[in-house]
Amino acid sequence: MKKIGILLASLVFVVALSGTAKAATITSCGIVTENSVLASNLSSIGQPSCLTIGANNIVLDCAGHSITGDGTGYGIYLLYKSGVTIKNCVVEGFHSGIRSAVGSNYNTFINNTINNNIFGILMTFSSNTVVTNNITNNNQFGIFVFQNANYNTFTNNIANNNFLYGIYSASNFNNTFINNTLSNNGSFGIYFLHSDNNKIYNNNFIDNIHQASVPFSIGNIFNLDSPTGGNYWSDYDTPGEGCNDENNDGFCDAPYYFYYGGYGYGGDGGVDHLPWSRQNGWLDSDGDGILDEVDTCPYEDATGYDVNLDGCIDRVEDLPGIVEGLNLEEGIETSLVSKIENAIQSLEKGNQGAAINKLEAFINQVEALKGKKILVEDAEMLIEYAESIITQIGG
Repeated sequence: MKKIGILLASLVFVVALSGTAKAATITSCGIVTENSVLASNLSSIGQPSCLTIGANNIVLDCAGHSITGDGTGYGIYLLYKSGVTIKNCVVEGFHSGIRSAVGSNYNTFINNTINNNIFGILMTFSSNTVVTNNITNNNQFGIFVFQNANYNTFTNNIANNNFLYGIYSASNFNNTFINNTLSNNGSFGIYFLHSDNNKIYNNNFIDNIHQASVPFSIGNIFNLDSPTGGNYWSDYDTPGEGCNDENNDGFCDAPYYFYYGGYGYGGDGGVDHLPWSRQNGWLDSDGDGILDEVDTCPYEDATGYDVNLDGCIDRVEDLPGIVEGLNLEEGIETSLVSKIENAIQSLEKGNQGAAINKLEAFINQVEALKGKKILVEDAEMLIEYAESIITQIGG
């Protein structure tokens, strides 16, 4: 029976291997019809496109290799293709770095660097695509979305130092732009022409000649309700520019209005009702509800174990400092800190039960002094903190 079991396990392993699709290797420009990995840098001269996607539901992984053109054609071209992922590509020197044309929907462009083209990413009649974590710098247009390219999501992209526009949208609707950084673009950070009902929030607009414009467009939303809020605008982040934050909630107390004034009757102005006063003010990297800018441990998820809301998991080693920061009577402070230190020593010896007993004694003393020698709110915080530690120990 043991031999039969080993044989069956081996068969399962072989079947699993046979079901794994191996990616093809690309060493020259051409048509991509299966999951493929670029094995070297490619150069395209006088070709309509270097790589043309020729099948649905495939992955093109450039593995950090570059695709370089002669100023014409497309680096990577999609036409009537869906379910395609293009990632880890460096594309430069083309008319368009990535060109997504008619009927190319439900695709993903991720972790690409697309610089020094006329159009970094050019999308027309392409919908439900995710464009994320791309860098599109030093193009004429960083990201260009045109003519019924709808229901797309653009997140965590960087579009800097483009000669004209960071992001340009014309005749589209219902696209979402979140957590992109648009800086030092020569004309506009974002420009929407006849583009309606888009959501643009939690983006950084930094030192663009004109931050944003929405001529002949309606229904565009530049902020959600708190705590999500709107965007950061570098020309509206100090009291001298009109941004006051009296309640320290991270938002300017007055809306940010932008108006280029180039279209008169057509209207190109917009408003962000909850502009952030600091760049990336909305980020919560560890997802514990404490924003990075006030999170002492921004990459540590302290959810459920953060009584004092500093963004760090409650630790017994930190409790003496918390007690000492409350300015209690010397004798009370010494007694409480002594109990905590005894608990720490017990933990160092591996005696969890004794540590829990010391912390429970700490809690009992704080409870007895609550509202007398220790303010009620301070006492409740200390008790909750000690209980949090006990829970982590396993009590």
